[in-house]
Amino acid sequence: WGTKGSKRSVIPKLLLVNPAFFAKKPLLARIADKIPGTMTTLFRNVPPARKLIGESYMEAGEIAFSRDPNTKEYLYPMAEKKKSDQDSRLFGLVKGVKQHPFLPASIFGINNSTLRNDLLAGHREQFIDVAKRTDEGKSNVLIVWGNLDATVPFKIYSEDVKGWCEKYPNLSLSVMDGVGHECFYENTPAVVEKVLVFLNAQ
Repeated sequence: WGTKGSKRSVIPKLLLVNPAFFAKKPLLARIADKIPGTMTTLFRNVPPARKLIGESYMEAGEIAFSRDPNTKEYLYPMAEKKKSDQDSRLFGLVKGVKQHPFLPASIFGINNSTLRNDLLAGHREQFIDVAKRTDEGKSNVLIVWGNLDATVPFKIYSEDVKGWCEKYPNLSLSVMDGVGHECFYENTPAVVEKVLVFLNAQ
């Protein structure tokens, strides 16, 4: 549907929340992007090294929740703690709890395939190709984005998206004030409202 002449059914509406094709990745993920084969061999043959994946993920989680721009305190501290506690258990960082058997490999696989740094520009180009379609294969596209997102930095890239919205009438941006990348944990009703309004619109 995203390619002219595709025989697949058109997707009439496409919604992205905090679009990952602008992701700001943690240090370990950026290193893995450069030497994926070496890192794969390391994690496969040295099981204790897999803890690095969990630690890197937890590090990324620290910036995923919104903070007050002045005090730097979490705006949703209970939500941040709940998510951190869940992740700690999944990665076996809690005494007596074993690490989920597939989680590190899954995260590493996504990092080295879908979200590899050198692929992100291509994802953006493909997205724009979809957004600018005006023929029978067009889709209405909405980006929902928290203005305090630091994982996919709103402050850095939002002007790019606003520029796309001006160029492509099928694309729109809806900004959520006061939430970050983990908006589903921080303010679920606000996200749901944005989604339902878009999906229910004629």
